[in-house]
Amino acid sequence: MRTTPVRFLGDQEAAAYGPLPRVGVAALDEALRYVGGRLAANADVRVDVAGKIHVASDKAIAEPPSLIDLRRRVAAMLPRIDIGDQILEVMG
Repeated sequence: MRTTPVRFLGDQEAAAYGPLPRVGVAALDEALRYVGGRLAANADVRVDVAGKIHVASDKAIAEPPSLIDLRRRVAAMLPRIDIGDQILEVMG
């Protein structure tokens, strides 16, 4: 089992992080095996030939009326300002 981190930056950059504790390696290995075992059953996740993971986008849910009302009330509370005045206020 490898005890040093493997990063896409290369071995030289990875060496700067030093060795991983054995406990961390075992926990990471267990988690990766658990996730890897479940990938085949999930149609929304796929791994391409280059090893990149692709996840399907979530379906949008409708905004509840309470959110629409909250957005309207918050917008009504905000002051109307000129963007030029705001820039001068921040920069000045």
